[in-house]
Amino acid sequence: MNAPHESLRRATFPLLVAGLIGHPVFILGYWLIDPAYGSLDPAAIVNSFVGKATVGTLANAFALISCLLAVPATLGAVLVVGDRSPKLAVVGGALSIGGWIAVFGLLILDPVSIQFTLNGPPSKDLVDLFARISTGPTVIALNVLAALHLVGGLLLGIACWRTKVIPLWAAIILTFGGLIHFASNVAGILVVDSLTWIALLIANTTIIQSLRAERT
Repeated sequence: MNAPHESLRRATFPLLVAGLIGHPVFILGYWLIDPAYGSLDPAAIVNSFVGKATVGTLANAFALISCLLAVPATLGAVLVVGDRSPKLAVVGGALSIGGWIAVFGLLILDPVSIQFTLNGPPSKDLVDLFARISTGPTVIALNVLAALHLVGGLLLGIACWRTKVIPLWAAIILTFGGLIHFASNVAGILVVDSLTWIALLIANTTIIQSLRAERT
């Protein structure tokens, strides 16, 4: 390992660990209490926040924290595979971080829903306004960009698989975990979604072990 990489790993190790553990934990917390989980229709989404402003606000905070922690979590994976698979590490890391930044932007829809339902069920005009916002070109573009984190996670998982820096079972989880999350999330299958994030958390611990081993 060259000196600059070693120094970077040593200096950022606590932050990388926080990301690798905190990112899946907080996003799991978000999905578990998100009032709109499994809802795709704009009217259903905004109405799901009626009487749930506190829970919705807490869920949104969890998601925002998770998005921020996704950056050091991704960098942890990049550092583990970077020396052995630099191209996949750079491309996968960039796509993953870019995707999570877009997710961060999409989370503005939660506080909008909360504000629209503070005084009870929203009027038809407010529901129509929310529908226009959530299906507008900006939100559509953010949704497309958000999908990049799935591609990035897939590429980083493949890099882990090819370089064998972590156990094969962990690399398989990292490769396909994001896709399973997406499918179960769209289908509204919370159990599968939750188990996937728990599995990703466990897989992330092997990245931490690899980073720790390279420090010694």
